Amino acid sequence: MLLFNQTVRLQVDDVVVQYHIFETEQPIMITFPPGNEALSDSDLIENKTPWGFEFFAKRQMNVVSFNPIGKGNYYNSSELAIFTAKLGKHLDCFSERIGYGVSRGGFATSMFSKNLCLDRALLLMPISTYDISIAPWDPKVREAAQYPNASSSADSTECEIPLTIIYDPLYKPDSMHMKRYQSCINRLPLPGVGHRIPRALLQLGILSSTVLQYRQQQIDPASFFLKIRKRRALSIFYRGLQACNKTSKFSLRSRVILFHKIRYHVNNLDIDPKKIHQQLSESIQKRCFYTTDCILNHGYRNVAGISALVLC
Repeated sequence: MLLFNQTVRLQVDDVVVQYHIFETEQPIMITFPPGNEALSDSDLIENKTPWGFEFFAKRQMNVVSFNPIGKGNYYNSSELAIFTAKLGKHLDCFSERIGYGVSRGGFATSMFSKNLCLDRALLLMPISTYDISIAPWDPKVREAAQYPNASSSADSTECEIPLTIIYDPLYKPDSMHMKRYQSCINRLPLPGVGHRIPRALLQLGILSSTVLQYRQQQIDPASFFLKIRKRRALSIFYRGLQACNKTSKFSLRSRVILFHKIRYHVNNLDIDPKKIHQQLSESIQKRCFYTTDCILNHGYRNVAGISALVLC
């Protein structure tokens, strides 16, 4: 079934599969992308490379990359299930079969882990299920409810292989998904970035090294935690904290987060002044609207305190 020393691309129902086998003595990586990397019709015409393929192929590492077609694709194709089961029988020639998936890709990686005979997998902020009756607390699951076939997908927590999961423990949906995975043996928290784990790792300059380190053996927790301490220098760190904070926009915690976010932008005006100015303007407009609404509709008493916050 597998062809060696050449790039092979095929379409299985509504999923594009692309692989390259260099040598069976090394591990093979099986990748599934986040939902925002789904291929469009124009991507198919341009033969866009599936997510994750180039990263491993250019390093001459065995790789099989799955990429869904269409935004509402939740891997519930019976044809795809049959294909992955057949493919898994041809992967026993490799030294190890390693999965790698992000968000919806984490869901797919764990869901097909048995079919593909995976030995272990690295998941970044995985979605454990798209069944809204199980996870009504996740906005991504609620969004998926508009697609009729989304909730019919299997529960990926039935996965039995050892998992390493990187997630934000302060972001409730991702934290609750993580806790549903009983086979998770390594939990690597990256607090304060919300559902932006890959972007945070990329901006910290450690996304590639983290993935490659996992492929080689396991991620060293001590080294990982030391490197992510620099996340406070990222703009998404404060956006992530705001997403994690479910209290009032004018609580003490929100004020502290807003203060540090503004200070970050002021100290980094050389990065992109126009973008920062636009973001701050939009943020102030939202707070002015909220302030007016509180005064007119809710009789908010601490008007001076709110005004001081908005104008600071």
